[in-house]
Amino acid sequence: MKSSFRFGLMILLLCSPTFAQKKEAELPRFLTASQFVFVETIYGAVNDTTLDPRVTPEDRRAVFQVEDALRAWGRYRLTLKRSDADLVLVVRKGRLAAANVGVKVSRAPQTPGGPSQTAAGPEFGAEVGPPYDLLYVYPKNPDNSLGGPSWKKMQDHGLDAPDLPLFKKFKDEVEAAIKARAKKTP
Repeated sequence: MKSSFRFGLMILLLCSPTFAQKKEAELPRFLTASQFVFVETIYGAVNDTTLDPRVTPEDRRAVFQVEDALRAWGRYRLTLKRSDADLVLVVRKGRLAAANVGVKVSRAPQTPGGPSQTAAGPEFGAEVGPPYDLLYVYPKNPDNSLGGPSWKKMQDHGLDAPDLPLFKKFKDEVEAAIKARAKKTP
């Protein structure tokens, strides 16, 4: 009985340094190997959501500020179209709740022998979400859809200029991963 207790204690003591070390998850290689990025809101590209009442001026501003930060960093090149990107950065300014009011314009297809129909009417909606700013980084699939987020963080005031703390975290992690991989390869 004593020998099994000692054996178990010895195993536990030998393993304890392994448990004590908290290993950070390594960034996926494509985050450091990608070259082209596109930045959009959670509802899509700024140009495609011009009339979308769900996209707030703060969200649009966050897109432009992240684009400016990417240009200053120089690690990735911005694309004008999502289809040209390797990575898609999605931003959202924090807000607990928002009411959306807008106008919806729709056009019915032309019927044989008749004119097409255009209709307009009010559109109302509401959104409930996290009060924190978010920055998600997605790989873009060949069919232009997004894969699961490979990097995602939320932070109170995380997209506030001029610091953009969420972007800074992403930048720091990418640069650290690049340095770590450079040390591994001779």
